[in-house]
Amino acid sequence: MLITSPNDILFFSNSYEEATGDLANGFEFLSNAKTRVFYSKDGSFLGGYAVSSTDLNPYLRYYTFLEESEKSQLIKKGYREEDCAEITFILFKDWTSPTQRLGILIQSLLDAKAMKKKYILGGGKVGKFNNRMRRVLSNQIYDGKVLVYGHLKDFKILCQKRRYLYFKMFTALLSELKVLLF
Repeated sequence: MLITSPNDILFFSNSYEEATGDLANGFEFLSNAKTRVFYSKDGSFLGGYAVSSTDLNPYLRYYTFLEESEKSQLIKKGYREEDCAEITFILFKDWTSPTQRLGILIQSLLDAKAMKKKYILGGGKVGKFNNRMRRVLSNQIYDGKVLVYGHLKDFKILCQKRRYLYFKMFTALLSELKVLLF
């Protein structure tokens, strides 16, 4: 469900910080973004994410981790902030099943596509999730080490043109189904 109330935003922000160890200070960012959380049928919190663009926030979160020269390189390659929607603050609780994670990922991609930007960005520092996200956001536009909240981390930014998203989602879904069923 989309969340907008300060209490819900604070819950998600605190959950993200607790799970990742990152002091995200993201309350304001999450308040402006399209933030969605998921619960199981029994009411257990499963996870969530935020989708944002420069229409909602004054900056792309992923770009804030880059050195100015690295950000300039992405812009020179055509990845201007105003042309991108990003899926960020991605969180899954440990008990979230692979099928539930897949559902959350699909919804995040649909929310990002609805932003009607030329590019959809994802990624970050979580390797296992990046591997799954890479099936849809298959263009890696950044790979390096960045300072994330005081810690040097491997960091990737993945990208896909919005117009190819449904095709990439379909092929990724077939791959995921194969893994889940066999």
